[in-house]
Amino acid sequence: MIKIFVAKSHDGLTMDVVMALDEELAKAYWLGKGVVPGHIISFSNNILINHSTGVVPIVSTEKKMIMNASCTKEKECFVII
Repeated sequence: MIKIFVAKSHDGLTMDVVMALDEELAKAYWLGKGVVPGHIISFSNNILINHSTGVVPIVSTEKKMIMNASCTKEKECFVII
């Protein structure tokens, strides 16, 4: 079964996202790129079975306020759920 794997840092930041046949292949790919995840989240179509809405978000945009000494601005960022 094909799944989507999300590599997260120990701080919970998204490091990389891949689609792979299994977690071991995803880990091997990341190892080749030098990505060492703190933990891994996986998504498959099984998550939708008996799900109340039939929709599971994976990537969204979210507005973030960025502030520094000279200015404050709003920026849209992709967020991996």
